Amino acid sequence: MSAVLVICSDLIFSTKIKGTAQALGIEARFVPEGTSVAWTDDVPRLIIDLNTAGTSADDLRRLRQMFVPPIEMVAFGSHVDVARLKGAREAGCDLVLPRSTFVERLISLIDPFQPLSDGRD
Repeated sequence: MSAVLVICSDLIFSTKIKGTAQALGIEARFVPEGTSVAWTDDVPRLIIDLNTAGTSADDLRRLRQMFVPPIEMVAFGSHVDVARLKGAREAGCDLVLPRSTFVERLISLIDPFQPLSDGRD
């Protein structure tokens, strides 16, 4: 079974992510707030809710550097929080989306076998 790593403290989004992953036969491994993120080679993608504590641009840069080989990092947040979305891009997230787009594309974003795309191709 493949898996994705998830940093999300929002109950609604956590439930959507977990349910979608289960339907796809993918394990969603949630990182509890305040704990360190651990990588294993069977987790090629990290999904990050930018409203969760510990997801500042500096935190995301540290995450980017700690994963060797690199993990695909998908971040999502409020469309009105432009600074946080921009910070996630600058910190090295592979894909940064507003929440609404994240929900629309959830199936392809959870499946680590689907290539990441900004939706413009």
